[in-house]
Formats: sequence, C-alpha cells, structure tokens
Amino acid sequence: MYISSTLLAQILSMPFLVIGLSMFFDRENNIKAIDEITRDRGQLWIAGFISLMTGTIILAFTNLYDGLLNLFLSILGILIFLKGTMMLTIPHRLGKMYRSVIESKYTIFLIGVMCILISVFMFIKGF
Repeated sequence: MYISSTLLAQILSMPFLVIGLSMFFDRENNIKAIDEITRDRGQLWIAGFISLMTGTIILAFTNLYDGLLNLFLSILGILIFLKGTMMLTIPHRLGKMYRSVIESKYTIFLIGVMCILISVFMFIKGF
C-alpha cells in the first residue's frame, strides 16, 4: 500500500497544531506531564516505543530525495526515530535532559511555536 507524503502531511498537521496550542493554553499541565513521564521508567519506555514506531512509519512512507515536503518529513521522521531510540537506550540521561529543559521559562513557549510552525507548513503543503 502506498501512502503519499501529502496524505502523511495532512494526517500529521492537526496533532502538531493541537500540541502546539496546548503548550500555550495549558503550560503547567504539559510541564507536569513531561516531568511525570521522565520520572517513570515504564511511561518513558512506552513513549520511546511510540516515538520509535512513529519515526519508522514516517520514514517508510517518504522519499528523501523528492521535493521539499518529502525532505521535511524525512528529517522529522529521523528526529522522531532518534528520540525514540534515545528514550529506549539511555532513559536516565534523557530524563535528566528533559527535566532541565522544562525548568526554563520560555522552553514550553518555544516548543509550542515550533509545533504550530510545523503544523502550518504541513497543512499548506498537504492541502
């Protein structure tokens, strides 16, 4: 079965938008959720597995050398795959890194902006 990159961009654009908006409107609960996930090894393993599978699926259905959207999706897939790999192989180091990142006042805001920009790009290219 063949899934086009435009369909993949359409599917991924909405979750990125919702995640980005939640970073603005529910900042404290996002910080609590990230902190809980990084402190619990079981939740971190599940999150790592989901990231690993998501990155693999994105990479399986994109062609790195065919246009800007495919290049963007391939880079996104590689980054998500690497994040999942790190969550499964070095969870203690990654947990410390995540906890230090969320302590910054502007980190959640910047993550929200990046998610919304990614969503807008994929929405424009996908529709």
